[in-house]
Amino acid sequence: FAGAPEFDVQIAAPKLDQFGIAVKEAALSGAVNGEGIVRVEGTQLAGSVGVSGTDLRLGKAPLGGFTAQVKFENGAAILDTLTVQLAGSGEIAAKGRVGLDAPMPYSGELHVKLANLATLSPILNAIGQPAKLGGAVTLEWSGDGQLGTPAHNGKLKLFAKSLHRDALVLDEARIGGMYSPTKAETTELLLVAEKARLSSHLEWQNDRLRISELVGSYAGEQVFTGEASFP
Repeated sequence: FAGAPEFDVQIAAPKLDQFGIAVKEAALSGAVNGEGIVRVEGTQLAGSVGVSGTDLRLGKAPLGGFTAQVKFENGAAILDTLTVQLAGSGEIAAKGRVGLDAPMPYSGELHVKLANLATLSPILNAIGQPAKLGGAVTLEWSGDGQLGTPAHNGKLKLFAKSLHRDALVLDEARIGGMYSPTKAETTELLLVAEKARLSSHLEWQNDRLRISELVGSYAGEQVFTGEASFP
């Protein structure tokens, strides 16, 4: 590195299909381009790289595109932005950072919004897992910790509406939770399928799973309640 402390990064792949990348015989096509400059300052990396993908397809199934911007500073890799546009379905956005030295501390956020899961069916067909999908899903996650240790903390929230896979139908699902190295619990848990409704609270702590506030109802009438604890 002493003789080449700076690197000019150029990515130019206007025809991905020429690389012969395939999943279940479905070829990956589209274009990926990027550029940036990365320097070696002492023992650490510095600089930034931007990458984008356009008109990505798996076989005949459209995937969409993405843009990402990564920079290196103060001994960490920082994902300034990652945006994935799923063809006709929705988008995924993320940002975060991770230290490049042990124990590799990290923090990040993830936001997923899929407005129409039916548009993912061609992708499943392309990889040999055909299924009729439908509904909408949103997911939010944020967390931090150390990749080299069990120290992880975070929050998760999932909402699904009119979700179905083939004959399996879920009208509504609301799941929220939080976790730490010593405890994980739901802040919201609700499942609704046609006339059936189930809500509960789950907690894991001290190597035990506790289920409380369990309530099941059908057609508006309460059918059962309960609680349980398992090692």
